[in-house]
Amino acid sequence: MRKKKGLSLVEIILSIAMLSVLSVFIVQMFVTASHLNKEAELLDVSVAMTTTIMEHLKAIDDYDDITKREVFRHANLSKDQQRLEIVMYYDAHWRHVDKALADYKIVATILDSVSIHVESYVFESDVERLLYDIQLQKNDK
Repeated sequence: MRKKKGLSLVEIILSIAMLSVLSVFIVQMFVTASHLNKEAELLDVSVAMTTTIMEHLKAIDDYDDITKREVFRHANLSKDQQRLEIVMYYDAHWRHVDKALADYKIVATILDSVSIHVESYVFESDVERLLYDIQLQKNDK
């Protein structure tokens, strides 16, 4: 009998097939990690923006001159006797834009000048998805 040296064609094909199957799982892991990284970055910026809005609202004593603050200059306000709602729209780089061009929205609601609620949303396929929300009783300063 002859002594075998090297690998047969079948062994090489099987090893390439196994490597191909393993590489599919590895590529899938990278794609998932990339998606999760983008989601985490979006959430991080959303939390920072929402918290910034909350801090500005916490510091205001008279909500009648709210648009004098730079952060609320582009805000859409709606007000009745007990409720003030502030809506701001942002593009993908978190710059103020009109509603039609918006990728993100932040809504701040102030009830009776005491309760503040701020929410941030992302627009996905004409649907708003809540990213982050925060609530505060103003007497908790």
